[in-house]
Amino acid sequence: MTRTLIVIDPMGFNLVSLGMQYLLLKGTLVQPGDTVYRLPYNNTAGIANIDAGVELLNTKLGNTTGEILVFGYSEGAQVATAWLRKYGIDSPVIPTSRLTFLLIGNAERRYGGFAYKHNNLNQICDVDGLPDPLSDGTSTVHYAVTDFARQYDGFADFPSASDIQQVVDSVGAATSDPFNWALKALQDVVNAVIGAHADAALNAVLGMQMVHTNYFTVTPDDQHNVRYTDPDHPLVEYVWSPTYPVPLLGIGQTFPSLDREKRKSIETAFSRPVVLPSPNYAQISLFTTDFFGTDDDYRRVDETGWWPQPQDPVYPSTTLYPSPKLWPMGVPA
Repeated sequence: MTRTLIVIDPMGFNLVSLGMQYLLLKGTLVQPGDTVYRLPYNNTAGIANIDAGVELLNTKLGNTTGEILVFGYSEGAQVATAWLRKYGIDSPVIPTSRLTFLLIGNAERRYGGFAYKHNNLNQICDVDGLPDPLSDGTSTVHYAVTDFARQYDGFADFPSASDIQQVVDSVGAATSDPFNWALKALQDVVNAVIGAHADAALNAVLGMQMVHTNYFTVTPDDQHNVRYTDPDHPLVEYVWSPTYPVPLLGIGQTFPSLDREKRKSIETAFSRPVVLPSPNYAQISLFTTDFFGTDDDYRRVDETGWWPQPQDPVYPSTTLYPSPKLWPMGVPA
């Protein structure tokens, strides 16, 4: 069966033009013979652009045969989520065995999404998340969805503490100048939160830059990941990838004692439905690459890629559809 990877870009980036589909998630997205298609939506801030992307995605899905993986990164994940809410809730037109969704860095994920249910942000991004179940509890998501986030990605793993959430609600409605509005909003979040959760607020804003833009060395099937099935939608799985060090300390190995101290403070602002592992501080050194490893770690042979029958990553022997335009470079959101 033919396989098509539909790439929905983050804000400001043309992933296919940059060849990022071969580098993200340890190169596991593309397999030999896959067709790679970039959804040509205007990936700049604005709910109108996301809505237009939904229509483009719906048309592409209707015209594509074989197995399909929809890969949405950041704003692209919002396009995919909005499609599931608008077109995916009815009886599936596309067989469920053919269509799968992989979302990363999703700002409207149910657990930790920065924009989730914050209506003051609804002019620059989608905020409603996945569709609600029916009144009898029946799920309205008919396709398998993996929503993958790195711990401390400030857009997809944002603190849930009420004081921080209230500040997000109070920053004011988004304006026609989303870039400057976002800068001011994030400054307001950091400046307004004092006391026990001040570190968590600053850490989240730093994570929007340092963690959200780096999904190269993690995959949804890494052995240290923590998984949670949505109680309303059995086909939706949320996956967290543990992060070391905390963004508040920069990058690299740093000093384990500092990470332990800051992580303990930061985690008080989170109430995830899962418990994420702490780093194995005793074995961290300048040469450590697996900060969460233990002596009994293992990796199953079949956990090496995204597709059901994984193979080694492959470089451009695939079919690429050229993009009509390279949008201005910027920071994904």
